[in-house]
Amino acid sequence: MNILIIADVVARPGRLAVLDRIQSLREEYKIDIALMNGENVAGGFSITPALADELLRSGFDVMTSGNHIFDKQEIIPYLDANPRLVRPANYPPATARQRFVHW
Repeated sequence: MNILIIADVVARPGRLAVLDRIQSLREEYKIDIALMNGENVAGGFSITPALADELLRSGFDVMTSGNHIFDKQEIIPYLDANPRLVRPANYPPATARQRFVHW
């Protein structure tokens, strides 16, 4: 199994770079699962639902996050509705998106 992991994609330049390359990387390396950290793609802090959808449609299977994920409040309902955007595991159980992705 080939897994692609891309760490901390930051702001528009990072988004454009991964959007431009994800499909060619998947094909070239026969990627089975592509993951990226998306907590900083919206101007360097957090992520919006629209950006999350765009990145997931582009070829990423799962996006991880970290402490900046909650900087934009509109992402909280999205976290609850979309298991492909994973919140930090070390946050308290009452924090949004308690469930985790299982493959």
